Amino acid sequence: MDSITVERAVFGLFFSGVKLSTGHGGLCFTPVKEIPEAVCCPSSAKAMPFSGKLRGRGVRAYLEDIFSENILRRTLGIATLNALSTLVWDKTEHPEYELLLGADAFDEIDVKKYRKNRSSRGIGSHYSKAYAGKCGFSHLGKGQQNLKGTGNALLPSS
Repeated sequence: MDSITVERAVFGLFFSGVKLSTGHGGLCFTPVKEIPEAVCCPSSAKAMPFSGKLRGRGVRAYLEDIFSENILRRTLGIATLNALSTLVWDKTEHPEYELLLGADAFDEIDVKKYRKNRSSRGIGSHYSKAYAGKCGFSHLGKGQQNLKGTGNALLPSS
């Protein structure tokens, strides 16, 4: 791990990311609302110490930044941790998992077996598949017509 560095670090409006010297990448949500000085470019530059000097830093330094008071340093630290998790995944065998590209998880599993699932948002059309599968979901909201992933909670029916 001592030889792995961050080859590229990018801050984005919604997500920030790093690319490691191994070629692996990681992302983290950019908490823009947590940065009071993020009004315009010149004032935002002081929000990130080491700005312009991020390339070539060792991953250990980025991992230490996870505990930093500076939210942007923390963001890149988490992105680095995510990139390292991808590296570990690639170097480890996983006989208990099968990676299916271009597949929908709801099409690949029998949702009827899982009666105690919970979800709160971002599920879009998957809700309708689960509801149609009668797998024990009840919907907190306006009922079945509210199927657009609006943030309403799904709880197991009793």
